[in-house]
Amino acid sequence: MRSRQVRIGLLGVDRVLPRSRHELASDWEQRIDRFSANRVSPPLRPWGDVAGLRFRGNAAWLAGNSGRTMQHKRDLARLELHYHDFMKQGIMEPSEAWEFLSGYLSEHRNRAADSTNEWHPYSVSNRLASWLEFLAHAPSPDEAELRETLANECLLLADFVTWLLERDIEANHLLKNLWSIALCDLLLSPDEKRIESSVRAYVAELERQVLPDGGHYELSPMYHAKLLLDARSIETLLDESDESARSLRKIAGKAASWLESFRMSEDAWANVNDSWTVPELAKRIWNDDTWKPVSGLKHLENSGFVRGTMSDWNWLFDVGGVSPSFNPGHSHSDALSIVLYHGGTPVIVDPGVLHYSPNDERQFLKSCHAHNGPCTRYSDHTEFIGTFRVGSSGKAKFEEMSFEGDEQRASATLDGYREVNVRRDVMFRYERAKITDTWRSNGEEKPAIWSRFLWNAVLSDVEDCRVEANRIVLRFSPPEGGKQFELEVRVSGVSDPRLGVQESFFSDEFGKKLSGVETIVTGNVRDEMAQVFTMIRGVD
Repeated sequence: MRSRQVRIGLLGVDRVLPRSRHELASDWEQRIDRFSANRVSPPLRPWGDVAGLRFRGNAAWLAGNSGRTMQHKRDLARLELHYHDFMKQGIMEPSEAWEFLSGYLSEHRNRAADSTNEWHPYSVSNRLASWLEFLAHAPSPDEAELRETLANECLLLADFVTWLLERDIEANHLLKNLWSIALCDLLLSPDEKRIESSVRAYVAELERQVLPDGGHYELSPMYHAKLLLDARSIETLLDESDESARSLRKIAGKAASWLESFRMSEDAWANVNDSWTVPELAKRIWNDDTWKPVSGLKHLENSGFVRGTMSDWNWLFDVGGVSPSFNPGHSHSDALSIVLYHGGTPVIVDPGVLHYSPNDERQFLKSCHAHNGPCTRYSDHTEFIGTFRVGSSGKAKFEEMSFEGDEQRASATLDGYREVNVRRDVMFRYERAKITDTWRSNGEEKPAIWSRFLWNAVLSDVEDCRVEANRIVLRFSPPEGGKQFELEVRVSGVSDPRLGVQESFFSDEFGKKLSGVETIVTGNVRDEMAQVFTMIRGVD
């Protein structure tokens, strides 16, 4: 695949691409109109909002990059330009977008790529989808033939993606490739056999990647939501009795149920792995349905999570491992980690995803030391290679769970270290919760424990903060307001324990930092066992 991209980068796409889609269906405009009618919600700009790049950044780039500092090495603004998502969200007037496209398309086929991103198949898949949605929602241009030119260029992109399917990466990249091809063929192709083939290929791959419990195998709620929305968009274009439509309904039903298990408020899911909050996407998935949490306890066995709801507590406990095992590009080292909400407000938060740049910050934010799971101070149980690769990895083992009366419990252990066994037990009652972490040394070496929790709080607003020899006490309110919480952390079985409270951050959106407070406990196991007890209760 890389050699093909190099050839295109040197020669231009139209000089090397084998073409199979040459003509538009005679009724392509009617199909586009039907697609527009089915998309009752406005089209979503999938990359721009979550990349932290707003109108000023896009406008400045289009004006020659004046007044804008590139945020990261990969130059997200340029990548977004090549997605062309900005055309769909009112950032440009339709007439401006058509004018931009007129110049862009005039040399689209025969120019060499002006960056490594422009002809990457994932970028092309997203650009193809952006163009199709733009055709569906934008008023026709003054030059009537420009609309048809854009449709023909969509056929070019579909050929390109077919030629460069990302079977080496698989996961959401391959699904985006196959989805964009199927969408293009459904809207523009005159060949019924081609349409049937591309739709079946997409549905088969989606079915392969969705686990029996409904989770997409990358275990990222945000990417999962995007894949679910894509599946629904294809289903609306198929006849209800079509075999592929029936399969899509079944898969989408399971996927929707899985995402509901991660729902923590009206328009937010629990962020784990490479995931962040996209309220616009959540609203389209849940159709503004009122969120009504019901007390219960659920083990998502294939995905490796326990979800609990008790009174106002909503919690998610990671009792699995990295996924998929062969290429877990978006996985974090978060075995035994927990995310906790109270009444729709985050309390214990995941560090999130600040960026995808290949640097030490990205490595740390994926590590066990940045998450809310117990580990050891000097080593991670999961080995990260670069930005999106994983070597050896630790894995949690689910032990048990129970829901009796007004009490929920769950337990899991960690298989990730030779010198120490790690276990977490969680307990929730109506207005209080307790998390017990245990390290048992199984050799002569006494490992150093690492216990870190990331709280949704601002350090300067914390009302009570005491750090004692074996105890931390905090009293805080989340920035969103509402309930106040009392926190106590106790440690036992540790020689010379070191406890700390310090300012930190988490990323609820890609590229955006929010203030947080972290509590840290570390020190060597004194005899055979060390424990950290983290207790939190809501106060009026």
